[in-house]
Amino acid sequence: MNTEEQIDNQDTKDLKLYSQRSVALGTFLGSPIAAGYFIRENYRALGKNEEGHKALLVSIIITIILLGVPFFLIPEDIVEKIPNQLIPIISVAITFAVVEKIQGEVLNQHKANGYEFYSGWRAAGISLLFLLAICIPIVILVLVFAE
Repeated sequence: MNTEEQIDNQDTKDLKLYSQRSVALGTFLGSPIAAGYFIRENYRALGKNEEGHKALLVSIIITIILLGVPFFLIPEDIVEKIPNQLIPIISVAITFAVVEKIQGEVLNQHKANGYEFYSGWRAAGISLLFLLAICIPIVILVLVFAE
């Protein structure tokens, strides 16, 4: 059995993880970067630090794309026609599917064994902190460059 299989088959009894729902909630409240943080924390708990760093990096890139593309690359009249809820709903659905694919087996087994997850409230609080960390610089930029 190789090292990755040993980690995948380890007993997660002593670990607290973020559930798929918490990661999806993170996407909705705090952008994909919050979800990337939760995915990274799950990977860290499982001893897969490298995968965790990759997940966080990808989530940062996705967040930058989601924030930048609509404002700078798509004409304003087209952006205004896109329903406000569409991007968050699609982001949450994609995040849930990705988490299910990359960590679903471990998270489902963790739940089936009755082991503990971090609370949704914790995920919501952390997600809101990520939202603030994103919004504050944007507001500052708007105030500085709005003339």
